[in-house]
Amino acid sequence: HAEADRPVPSRRPPWGVSLSLQVPFVGREGELERLRHLYQRGGCALLRAEPGGGKSRLAHELYQLLEPPPRALVAICRPMESGMPYQALVDMLRQFVQPEEWQRLDSALCAPLFGLLPELARLHPEEEITPPEGLQATRTSLYEALHKIMEQVFGDQRLYWVFDDAQWSDEPSLGFLIYLLERNFFEGRGLLLIASRFEQASDHLRAFLREPHFRDILTQIDLPALNEGEVTQIARDVLVSEPPEGLGAALLR
Repeated sequence: HAEADRPVPSRRPPWGVSLSLQVPFVGREGELERLRHLYQRGGCALLRAEPGGGKSRLAHELYQLLEPPPRALVAICRPMESGMPYQALVDMLRQFVQPEEWQRLDSALCAPLFGLLPELARLHPEEEITPPEGLQATRTSLYEALHKIMEQVFGDQRLYWVFDDAQWSDEPSLGFLIYLLERNFFEGRGLLLIASRFEQASDHLRAFLREPHFRDILTQIDLPALNEGEVTQIARDVLVSEPPEGLGAALLR
């Protein structure tokens, strides 16, 4: 569909994810512009940085920049949940898909997700819960159902999906991203931004990054450390005065 035909949110919804202490956005303008172009084209990007290097902040700044506001989805992976299949996706769906959107969906379409999202069974009490036929069949049915649900809920809306701290992701969630990418889900639709720490990729993430289809469409952006001048500028803005000489160099140590 043409860009003008796409329904868009009437206002920018809240990001929905708490960020750490806000400091001025400095030194990432080039990376921000690259991501903006990727969003307009549609596709997938891998954003890497050291711990505390500004991945989440850059993802949020891009959201604030995009006009008209896209439909935002934020999945956050956590170290204690890396062995819990689909947990990042479950948390994301609970926060960013509204109950009325679930209710408008066909009950049979939602049924494969009842095990992950028990509240859906209460929204669709007419659908009986059938036992899974095995782990692989369950994964296949989940992927198919999630794909169809995303197609129906988001329709032609522009999407901006951030998959943050992917170094702690579980394998089934990464498998679902591959499932979507193989079907060109983000092509012309928006951006999947996968954020990860340098040198901390799990075996699951390394295997994901080796997927041929992913390598063909991936744009990788590595965030360098801020330089002394940029750190000094942040200190100047936070202190609302000229910082002591050498503070920027000291903070970099």
